[in-house]
Amino acid sequence: MNKLPNVLSVKLYAILCAGLSTSLCVSLLAGCGAADTGTAAATAAAAKAKEAEQARQTLDAVQQQLNQSQQDAAQHLRDAEANNGK
Repeated sequence: MNKLPNVLSVKLYAILCAGLSTSLCVSLLAGCGAADTGTAAATAAAAKAKEAEQARQTLDAVQQQLNQSQQDAAQHLRDAEANNGK
């Protein structure tokens, strides 16, 4: 009977120590600026992803305009050839 509380106490102590060491590590990282560095890196990555998406959208729009211009030019050529044949 006496061993059961000691086992629970040891497990509780281990869990408490693990939690405190995690909290301490996070506090130390925040204190030295590593947390800010991680946040800045994540923000920069999000900005780059947004830039890449905007660039892709611009490329798609330019490609559509180019395709439309080629179709218009081909139609003008067909119309000109048809008018010359009359």
